[in-house]
Amino acid sequence: MGEGNIEAINANMIRLQRIDLDEMNQFYSANFLPYILFLDPLVDNELISNYSLPAPDSEKNYGYAFQWFAFAITLLIIYFGLGIKRRNESNH
Repeated sequence: MGEGNIEAINANMIRLQRIDLDEMNQFYSANFLPYILFLDPLVDNELISNYSLPAPDSEKNYGYAFQWFAFAITLLIIYFGLGIKRRNESNH
């Protein structure tokens, strides 16, 4: 994951790799407390959330998928190549 836990996406948005209250307090010059607030379901209907999630980096995901499929295909080729070679050696 590297050294950077906090990634600035734009001027108003950041992405956290993990929740680290000490690091967040230093970044924001604030005092975040380890509490979770839950809304009452009756009140929750009146909550207006006006935010959107950052766009996912799909190119990175495709890169990882390609890497793992290429690795699996390479292993299959090696497996079958060694199996055929061993079978030919045992027949002689």
